[in-house]
Amino acid sequence: MGNCDSARRRTTVDGMGQQVDCPVNDKNSDDFCRSELDRLGVCWNRMERNTSATMSCSAVETLHAAGIYFRPDQNVTRFCPNNGSTLTDYRKCIYAGEAFDKITWEHQLNSYLDMAGYATSLAALTVALLLFIWLRSIACPRIRLHQNLIVSFMYNSALQIVWGRVASDPYLLDINPLWCQLVNVVMLHALMSTYAWMFCEGCYLQILLIWSMVTERKVYYAMCVFGWGAPLLLVIIYVILRTSLLCTPQQLEACWSHEVPQFYSYLFGPFIVGTLVLNLLFLLNIIRIVYRKTDHPIVPSSNRRTQMRTMLKALLILLPMLGAQYLLTSFWDDIAKEGATPLKLTQVAVTSLQGLAVAIVVCFVNCEVRMTLKRKWYQWKTGLQRDSRMSRSGRNRSRLTMIVSVADQPNTICDQQHVSVEEFDHFLKHTNGTVV
Repeated sequence: MGNCDSARRRTTVDGMGQQVDCPVNDKNSDDFCRSELDRLGVCWNRMERNTSATMSCSAVETLHAAGIYFRPDQNVTRFCPNNGSTLTDYRKCIYAGEAFDKITWEHQLNSYLDMAGYATSLAALTVALLLFIWLRSIACPRIRLHQNLIVSFMYNSALQIVWGRVASDPYLLDINPLWCQLVNVVMLHALMSTYAWMFCEGCYLQILLIWSMVTERKVYYAMCVFGWGAPLLLVIIYVILRTSLLCTPQQLEACWSHEVPQFYSYLFGPFIVGTLVLNLLFLLNIIRIVYRKTDHPIVPSSNRRTQMRTMLKALLILLPMLGAQYLLTSFWDDIAKEGATPLKLTQVAVTSLQGLAVAIVVCFVNCEVRMTLKRKWYQWKTGLQRDSRMSRSGRNRSRLTMIVSVADQPNTICDQQHVSVEEFDHFLKHTNGTVV
């Protein structure tokens, strides 16, 4: 009832100052109110007098473009009285008074939490990536796979922050520059790449568990092709469909911020759900394989309990890396669509802090990373002590001679065959660090 179907059209200006073609019936009639374009750019068909027509508030593109918080569950109503003068009522669409203040505050809170979460994730991911680059001794295909996962989440966190600023700027949405549309496309590529690389992590683990003789380097290259190539293919299809086939002129405005359900139902949705479901299956299979190994009769019961606890800890670590929690939060969209409900806030936190969880899991609690850092820290500390000892030895030759003579005696700590790091440090402190 809110769509114009006449073959004749006229060009006018809508409420946002944009030119809109609206078909009209110019013939006056005592029985109808003629079709028209109202001040918000909605094109209404002609109507019989003493009738009304309705349209969903969510279908009014001007409300989207203006960034107005509207009620999608309500309708716009157009009245056609006996005198033929039409009246369009938008009051049910707009929050007013305390309700408007509340919904504005809730949306702002969600936005701030979202940006803070992505900024925190970006900072943690940057530190994790720098650590992996610095610790070259642990470099291998598995670590490089982790690096790609980290880069994908850094990419997504940065683009989500940029897109959040763009989508909240009414001026940019109004002028709709080309670079603004490009930000939307790149943001979608970044988002899809996170799901692709979470799938790559799960697939890589599965391949190594099943085929022990597989070449890790070849698997890594295949994962790189899929992790970056599959999202790129999806985005190319998205751009082609959005610019040429599926979208109305209004859906190409406002930096492409207007959601088109077909894309999420038939393009991005199946890819996201497919990667998450496959990762869940990988996770269940990993549980099965590990359980079979720990449940072997040869394994003592005490060791079995210890291994089970270790397995549970490992599974808790794998959950955020494989994105299994998204299978739960994805069902909250319809329930927590509006406002700062606990579910909505939880969803915002889980989504924006996913990068932080990945940085913790693949880097900060990684045993190889921690052991390598401890070794480098000890090397750096002993290097400083050695430099200090060398500088002091040039000024204190007599003290050096004395310490060397002591070292020749049979009962010093250095004569022992097995000396711990702590004992050696203790010995250095008590000898003023003058042993070279």
